[in-house]
Amino acid sequence: MKYAGIHVHLFGELDPILHASVLGEYFIQSDSQSKRIRIKLRHNAEHSTFKPLNELLGTLCHELAHCKSITHDITFRMTCMLP
Repeated sequence: MKYAGIHVHLFGELDPILHASVLGEYFIQSDSQSKRIRIKLRHNAEHSTFKPLNELLGTLCHELAHCKSITHDITFRMTCMLP
């Protein structure tokens, strides 16, 4: 996503037990403006298996697009469509 001018300070994994209802999160630290993205890598029911790569990449791209726009507006959708 360097093409889109996106910079993220930290990537991490969401716990599938604690975050059962979400696939990923984008967070900006208010005091330092550092950006963090966490995605759920494992299935909710069976925590020892990873989700398929295409699902993980889709979630990651979705969260990266939030670096350009917090809401799901036209800027967000256009960022998701970058080559």
